[in-house]
Amino acid sequence: RIPVDGRQNGEPSVTYDAVIVIDGNNLEVFKADGVSKHYVLETYKHLKPIVFLGDKCALIDEFQLTKDAALFSTQNFKEIQDQFKQAIQNHRLWDREKVVAAIPA
Repeated sequence: RIPVDGRQNGEPSVTYDAVIVIDGNNLEVFKADGVSKHYVLETYKHLKPIVFLGDKCALIDEFQLTKDAALFSTQNFKEIQDQFKQAIQNHRLWDREKVVAAIPA
C-alpha cells in the first residue's frame, strides 16, 4: 500500500513534476469524474510527463491526447521507467505546446 497524503481536488497537478494514472477496475468511474479528467488534462497542458497504466491507457484516446515523448502507456511500468525518469528530468516537453492550446484546463 502507498499512503495517501493528498487529493486531486486539493492539490492541483501543477504542483507535481509528473503524473502516473494507475491501473484498476474503475475506468468508467475515472472517465465520468470531472476532477480526475481535469487533473490529467491540466498535467498534459502544462507539458508534464504522464504515464497511463493498464486499463487507463484507453484514456489517451478518450481524452484525445497526442502521443509524444512524455506521454507513456504500458501494462508494465518497468518497461518505460527509464524513459519516464528522463522525461521528469527534462521537466517539460516543450514540443507539446503547439497541440495544447485548445485543452480546457
